[in-house]
Amino acid sequence: MSREFEVKIKPDAKVFVESGATILDAITLAGFFLYTPCGGSGRCFKCKVKVSGKASSPTALEKSALPAEELKTGMRLACQARVQGNISVEIPILLPQKGIKTISPGTIFTEIFLPSFAKTIDRNSCGIALDIGTTTIAASCIELFTGIRRRIATIENPQGRFGSDIMTRIEKCMTDSRATKRIHELTVSEIAKTSETLTREAGFEVSALKRAVAVGNTTMIHFLLGKNPSSLGKAPFKPRVKGPFRLKMGQIGLLPPEAELIIPRLPSGFIGADTVAALLATKVLERKGFILVCDLGTNGEIALAKNGEILACSTAAGPAFEGRNISCGMIAAKGAISSISLDGSLTPKVLGGGKPIGICGSGLLDAIAALRLAGILSQTGKLVRTTRSKFSKRIRERKGESEFIVCEDSNISLTQSDIREFQLAKAAVAAGIKTLCERAGISLLEVERVYLSGTFGSFLKPESASIVGIFPKALLEKIEFAQNAPLLGSEMILLSENKFSESIKIADSIKTIELASDPVFKREFLNSLSFP
Repeated sequence: MSREFEVKIKPDAKVFVESGATILDAITLAGFFLYTPCGGSGRCFKCKVKVSGKASSPTALEKSALPAEELKTGMRLACQARVQGNISVEIPILLPQKGIKTISPGTIFTEIFLPSFAKTIDRNSCGIALDIGTTTIAASCIELFTGIRRRIATIENPQGRFGSDIMTRIEKCMTDSRATKRIHELTVSEIAKTSETLTREAGFEVSALKRAVAVGNTTMIHFLLGKNPSSLGKAPFKPRVKGPFRLKMGQIGLLPPEAELIIPRLPSGFIGADTVAALLATKVLERKGFILVCDLGTNGEIALAKNGEILACSTAAGPAFEGRNISCGMIAAKGAISSISLDGSLTPKVLGGGKPIGICGSGLLDAIAALRLAGILSQTGKLVRTTRSKFSKRIRERKGESEFIVCEDSNISLTQSDIREFQLAKAAVAAGIKTLCERAGISLLEVERVYLSGTFGSFLKPESASIVGIFPKALLEKIEFAQNAPLLGSEMILLSENKFSESIKIADSIKTIELASDPVFKREFLNSLSFP
């Protein structure tokens, strides 16, 4: 019979777990989000914690990942160390799940509000719009009768503890029969808490919530509905369900149970309802000329539209754009280097101020662009010392690999492997864009407008993106930021039956290009690995 032991998570959290549970299990049970991009499989070495008390001996993996001096001080990998008695845990970088920060912008959607739709709605009623991203969930509370956005919030997607990317989570569901149910329950629980907070802060009772609309990539929608996404992890990559969906919120465990939940149609396994919502928000069906919509985050969904015809693809942009798989990488949270000046000084900007503790995707982009401008990063992506640059002295060798010290007083660096990881991500996006253009029979310069959205796309510097080769310089003046495009599309559907019908039309108009088997993509990917 197993025993339960106390795990104290400093400064003031405490949980009880059975003997043999991992420290990561205890941290998750306590309601905290620990950065584990590999899903706790022991591949990323990011979940370092300091342990005192009765824990299992360091595993061979821990001995290879952590210096001997760190192990002596009690540093462990949370996914590897197991509880064998009462212990205390200190976490260097901890993102609390408890507490939802909201803002009240008071945006009025007079453009999309339909009075005829309002006649069926009580004046004291509201709706929730959701954009369920791989890394974050964006939500807003809308007053249905007036179309006023009362509150908006962005929270960490709790699914991150099962892996930072879609494929890691899908693999969990392939190998663990309980994973889909656990991820579904975790997702619904977080959405329920967020919806209640937004509703109450907007001045409504929970019973006033009459309708919700949820968008997200195809995998996120499967998890929301409690559907195993394993079919999306193997050829022919077909979704189990496609929709559109209109159901009662109570059917998936949300309150109030009789409120309506709407989910737009899923075009394919690669292109989800979030892309449909972004295309709706950017009004591609109304515009003439070629319009490029790029939603760049953990995944990169790209669509090229003209006169109602839409080509779309999903690129393996990878976690690099969100600070994952980068040695000093982190999500865009307090302490992250979010940008670096391109004026030759390499001055970093830190989110929230203070001393940096890591670098996020937009900062990584700027850093690499700055290294190119400084002349110490070759066209092939190799760090090179040169007497022409004062920054050459920041290049050093460590563990048999070159690295550049981004911030000297905090020892944050970019390794040669980090740069390679970024090259793979930026090449995937650049090649995806070029592939869509070639399949449409146009050159990239014929694109008349580029919309950027997503957690990475919304914050990148277009100049940096041009320097590294994501976009050609000639497109810079055509770029517009559509930061919350999928959420705005979700809000439009929430307020308008006509917009819901339009979303179905958009989904049915999308032709998905599967890049893995496309010879154009393979060619352009290789061509895009180098820097301009």
